[in-house]
Amino acid sequence: MNNTTRGFTLIEVMITVSVISIIVAFAVGSYSKQIGTVKDRAEGQAHAMAILQAQERYYSENYTYTNDLTDLGFSKEFDLPSDQNNFLTTAGLCPESAPYNVISACVLVQSVPQGTQATNGEGTITIDSLGNQNW
Repeated sequence: MNNTTRGFTLIEVMITVSVISIIVAFAVGSYSKQIGTVKDRAEGQAHAMAILQAQERYYSENYTYTNDLTDLGFSKEFDLPSDQNNFLTTAGLCPESAPYNVISACVLVQSVPQGTQATNGEGTITIDSLGNQNW
């Protein structure tokens, strides 16, 4: 008669479960942090797009863009904070891409990261009225 036992010991199962638990804990933490960063980044992009759309409406009525955001109905002239204060957004002249270097030809909207977004190494979000984007 063959008297060998097959299977895992309780110690082996406990070690395996412990290793898997540690791996899952790291993965969930990294995933949650990444999701938070993506949501904040999307907020900055949406904020820049909203200001650019307001600029386009202003342009259709006045045939020029403005660098004063109060002309667009916002509460501040420049450095307008996003909803959760993760970005400060402003509008100004496009560098080198606008003919004759006047704001009536092109406007550049920039959202600069603040707080945790800035410490995460996130870059400035830029979009202009010529369709150039840098997310």
